[in-house]
Amino acid sequence: MSPTTSEADLQDMKARIESELSKQKRRDDSEPDIDALTAVSVGYLEHMTSPGFSFLDDLIGKIVDIRTQLAATLVDCYLRGSRPNLTRDVYKPQFRGSVDTALKQFKRKADEEVRETLTCMALGMWKDERDLRAARGPLAMMVVSYYVWGSD
Repeated sequence: MSPTTSEADLQDMKARIESELSKQKRRDDSEPDIDALTAVSVGYLEHMTSPGFSFLDDLIGKIVDIRTQLAATLVDCYLRGSRPNLTRDVYKPQFRGSVDTALKQFKRKADEEVRETLTCMALGMWKDERDLRAARGPLAMMVVSYYVWGSD
C-alpha cells in the first residue's frame, strides 16, 4: 500500500468493487481476485492525485463520484475480458504474456489468480480490432503498473 493511501481508503475501494461486482456479475462469470482489482484502483487513484494531477482531484470530485465510477469501470473491464469472445480468446495468450513480462520487469511474483485477473482487465480494456494492435502490450503494462503502485 502506498504511503498516501490509508487503510480506510483501501477498504472503501474494496467495498465499492465488491458492490459493483455483485451488480454486474452473471452466474457463469469467473471470480476475480478482489485484492488485485483493489490494488489497480488504488494505483490509479494514486496516479490521479499525484502532484501533477492534484488539481484534477478537486475538480473531478465536484462533478462525479470518481471512486464509484472507477469501481464500476474496472469491474466492467474485468468481466468483459473474462467472458468468452472469439476475438478476445484468440489474443488472451498474448495479453497474458504481456502481463507476465510486466510483472517480471517490476520484479513482482503473482499467483495464478492475480495474473488471470490482471490479464482479464487488460483484455477488457482493449476494444478488440477497433484498437491498434500495438496497444495490447501497453494496456497490459498500464494495468500491471497500477497494480504494483496500488499494492506497495
